Amino acid sequence: MEKVKFYLDSNVFIFAEVSREKIGEDARRVIRNLGKFTGVISSLIVDEVVWVIEKEIDYPSAITVGEKCLSSP
Repeated sequence: MEKVKFYLDSNVFIFAEVSREKIGEDARRVIRNLGKFTGVISSLIVDEVVWVIEKEIDYPSAITVGEKCLSSP
């Protein structure tokens, strides 16, 4: 049986990185569970995530999070 596929919006990755509130915890849980389902993103999502993280934190963090997006299952 094929795994279910879900489109992941940029906010999942952004909130996982910048929020320590419930929404951030929920986003981190989604990312941790990516092995149980297949997450689908577009190149535009990675671009948006990198841009926002650079503005909110810094450039090195933005690159790290962008790489995480690309290496997620």
